[in-house]
Amino acid sequence: MIKGFPPRPRFQRLLHDSLLQAAHDWPEKEALVTEKQRVTYAELLLHVRKCASALISRGVTRGDRVVIYSDNTLECVVALWATLWAGGVFVIVNPLTKADKLKYLV
Repeated sequence: MIKGFPPRPRFQRLLHDSLLQAAHDWPEKEALVTEKQRVTYAELLLHVRKCASALISRGVTRGDRVVIYSDNTLECVVALWATLWAGGVFVIVNPLTKADKLKYLV
């Protein structure tokens, strides 16, 4: 067991369980590579847990929809996983989306 991480799930039941399992099995393996940085599974899980805690403290509960208005970035990936971790449902919207379509989506 890795200090500070929850125990490995016995069965993969939800999508976010796969991140927990990967962080447990390969904590130092690169999970994400962007133009600016490289992030391991352990680092990604830490970012996701912090973001999920922030979402939960702001009232996100199971089934709530979370709109992620972002380009393809580390922050977008963290927000996606954190939304799942908090029990929400994510919708990713490209920042180039026109105002009328964004209004419809929201």
